[in-house]
Amino acid sequence: MNNPPYIPGIFMGKLVADKCAKAEIEKKVYADMLKDSDLTKVVGKIKVPTLIIWGAKDKILHIDNAELFHQKIKGSKLIVFDDAGHVAPLEFPEKTAQAIEGFIQ
Repeated sequence: MNNPPYIPGIFMGKLVADKCAKAEIEKKVYADMLKDSDLTKVVGKIKVPTLIIWGAKDKILHIDNAELFHQKIKGSKLIVFDDAGHVAPLEFPEKTAQAIEGFIQ
């Protein structure tokens, strides 16, 4: 997140402990995801109305990916939240809801 919410220390400690306990599983999941990370061939096959919502300050998937998806998915609509990171819908739920509502109308 670009603007993460405040999380009290006691909860943060628990979250960190849980994350550490799952480290080996997450390594495997991320390795498997990287094998399938080139989506350029797949996105071009999407033929339904598609709304792409992206955070301009995403530090996991660069904004260039959003532009690429938008170019490859014919008729797609791209909305970029300038002050959002990787989880734009969590950072800006109201703006996300408005964007989705506008898109489906």
